[in-house]
Amino acid sequence: MMVEDIQVWLTPLARCHDPFLLEAYAALLSGEERVRWRAFVFERDRHAYLVTRALARTVLGERLGVDPARLDFQRGPYGKPSLGGSAAGAGLSFNLSHTDGMVVLSVAAGRELGVDVESVMRPPALDIAWDNFSSEEARELSALEGSARADHFWMLWTLKEAYLKALGCGLNAPLDCISFSARSPGEIVYARQRSGDADARRWHFWHWAPSASHAASLCVESTAAAPPGLILREALPLARAVQLPFAPAVQSIRERASSLAWPGAG
Repeated sequence: MMVEDIQVWLTPLARCHDPFLLEAYAALLSGEERVRWRAFVFERDRHAYLVTRALARTVLGERLGVDPARLDFQRGPYGKPSLGGSAAGAGLSFNLSHTDGMVVLSVAAGRELGVDVESVMRPPALDIAWDNFSSEEARELSALEGSARADHFWMLWTLKEAYLKALGCGLNAPLDCISFSARSPGEIVYARQRSGDADARRWHFWHWAPSASHAASLCVESTAAAPPGLILREALPLARAVQLPFAPAVQSIRERASSLAWPGAG
């Protein structure tokens, strides 16, 4: 794999119940991770946390040629995880997301990135959209009904989350700091709010459906106009991995030609 390619790893949680594998996953945890793992009240949350940590440790350990159990992690000011210890200077970035039934890990060298996956089996939080999305996004949502509105909400939500996670600020930044708008079937344009602290980097976005029950988006920092390559794999940590065809749900997600064309807040 060329260094500029982005790796995206999917793990369906329903396939991770082999007791021998789960025991092996637990052996990879650090002392701090073990405490957090045992603190979860519900078994489904303990299971999701264990598989998420195992996926991150095995993929990153293999990429760096390091025992996955010996990897150290650290967090930024707003909680974004990164490699710590001796691997901190390796120039490898990653981001994780998990929801009911799915874990997603993205990995890149020399660039920031963020990923978000959500279960679309639950109702969209439209009250959040009306209060926190841009006015243009709210108008587009209000013009849709039923499943079309739900699909559009989850696209907007995951794109925004992926961008904010790439910035490293998560939901500490307002959701309307970036606004996405449908221009034609298969094409989305976005605008970023311009201020003294505005992000001036170039980003590439992807949105796709990892399964019939999930929506996911990826945001990757770019140093060129052309998007980097993307390799999608489904993995069962410590057991197998298979490369999947990548079929984006939106063919084009690009920034508006005019950086000053801001649609306004809701």
